[in-house]
Amino acid sequence: MKITQHTSGDWRIGKRGGKYGVGAIYGPKGEEIAVFSGMLSPDEELANARLMAAAPLLLAALKDMLPIFDAFTQDELSLTTIEEAIALLPSAKAAIAKATQL
Repeated sequence: MKITQHTSGDWRIGKRGGKYGVGAIYGPKGEEIAVFSGMLSPDEELANARLMAAAPLLLAALKDMLPIFDAFTQDELSLTTIEEAIALLPSAKAAIAKATQL
């Protein structure tokens, strides 16, 4: 099994101290993962921050869905596969909501 190389866990958006007070992405232990330059508009920076903070959830949702997509492409669609797909929808929707704040 391949070991995850990115910071695992829930990422969050926060302010970074210092002269400019730019934003940052923090990992579950408060470790700084990314810092924003302050060179973009505040709206664009916030949208980018939301997408980055949601990255672990988006990755997990896609990984969970891969076996189902494989079943669809191999014409192995069954009632169980459809039920599995439906069961994964809430986690996919939650990841998208975190990324987009919808």
